[in-house]
Amino acid sequence: MKNWIEKLKKRIPAGLSEAQIDDLLKDHLVGKVRIGDFKTQNLITKVGRRAVISALSNPQKNYHGNIIPRFKILRFGASTSIETPTELDTSLGGSTYRRVVEQVDPVGDRLVVTNFIGTPEMNFVWRKVGLFLSDNTLFSIASVIESKTDTVLKTVVWEIEWE
Repeated sequence: MKNWIEKLKKRIPAGLSEAQIDDLLKDHLVGKVRIGDFKTQNLITKVGRRAVISALSNPQKNYHGNIIPRFKILRFGASTSIETPTELDTSLGGSTYRRVVEQVDPVGDRLVVTNFIGTPEMNFVWRKVGLFLSDNTLFSIASVIESKTDTVLKTVVWEIEWE
């Protein structure tokens, strides 16, 4: 993820306040969710944008001097909640099931998060999906209506990029 953070940092003009960076991220950092043939936009939450700002403005470095992102997208979740997502959401609401994501890859200017949901997992009608950081805060959220049963495998691909 460090390459993605470094590419994102190049898009942010120097000398901006955190509020100005947050406004830029709100306007330009977007996500798209694909579940099979279904595609939808998602919201990067305010907490998610704060995590990105922290990684951009106060990068941690390992003993080799390489940047280590201050956050890590660790879990994918699905929920039964029918409430409309907002950028202020901190959870998916409703009955929620979370699992560790399989892959988080920088691909060009995008961050691609891939989840393979097996037949015994998450068998209910998904109304919201989201990505969670390693500290269990909600990074991004999207509304969906996706039925999952024990006879169906699902692949969920989340792409986050600057537009």
